[in-house]
Amino acid sequence: MTTFSFRIAVLAYATWAAGVWVSTAAARENCTPLKFETGATSAVVRGVAPPEDPRDPLPSGICYSIDVGDGQTARIRFRSDGNVAVTVPGVGDMREDLEFKTRRGTYRLEVWQLSPTTSEVPFEMRVEVLP
Repeated sequence: MTTFSFRIAVLAYATWAAGVWVSTAAARENCTPLKFETGATSAVVRGVAPPEDPRDPLPSGICYSIDVGDGQTARIRFRSDGNVAVTVPGVGDMREDLEFKTRRGTYRLEVWQLSPTTSEVPFEMRVEVLP
């Protein structure tokens, strides 16, 4: 195979993979909004990270969302057996603890298994948004 053919093959695969990722991510974009009690600055979520589906080439996950104002401080503290973490797209990937200044809008909190298994993995996530 020539270098040119190899580059074309790699480009074709990358284009295909990106298309699969984007289309699957779009299908999974339904997030559960986190609602804080009146006057509260934090909420705790307890759940389970879903097992892998062997028929699906992409990891299984859960999505939550928070609506925030500009310049607030968001803190996410995550507890699990060590095999589950949270990703906030554009902020931090696969973290147990995360703190960032917000911009007005909606943030996605995506919960994933780090090393995918065929069983559910329990987790607890504390989300705090301070003025």
